[in-house]
Amino acid sequence: MSDRGFTLIELLIVMAVIVVLSGLSLGAYGVLMENSRTSSTRVLLNTMATQMVMYGSPAVIDGADSGGPRLRRLWDFDGDHQVDGDPATFALQADVAAAARCGYRGPVKQLNLQISKSQLDPSGRPVDGWNRPLQIAFALQAYGAAGFGLFSLGADGRPGTDDDLTSWGNR
Repeated sequence: MSDRGFTLIELLIVMAVIVVLSGLSLGAYGVLMENSRTSSTRVLLNTMATQMVMYGSPAVIDGADSGGPRLRRLWDFDGDHQVDGDPATFALQADVAAAARCGYRGPVKQLNLQISKSQLDPSGRPVDGWNRPLQIAFALQAYGAAGFGLFSLGADGRPGTDDDLTSWGNR
């Protein structure tokens, strides 16, 4: 009479092999997820930068500002160095009112960008693969002829490191 089935040792060996294979696949999954975040952020940066350049002048004059006419930059209307979201969510009511006077609707609506909801935070700001708002900086000729540059702080969230992603250059 022969007993059919697996011994306890055989089952433990099979379980150990499954655990090892799972550990290897989780490591590969982490690398794939990081590559996906980087790739989607690059695409978002390049798409937005291209559309912003094609839009034309990145500034409007708010003639009804209480301090007199004021030049306001599109895409960073409230001056916080992050790409704008829905102007109705700006921290200062003066900025909300100025956006309404100028007809500014934020970059996503102004440029009619087709961005997935996962790439927007609750205030409508475009976010990178790590759910941080995209950054914007203005400087003549520093970022090419457009005079502005979009960037992500990358995986570490710190500016000026090797993992930063930009709309200009090769990074």
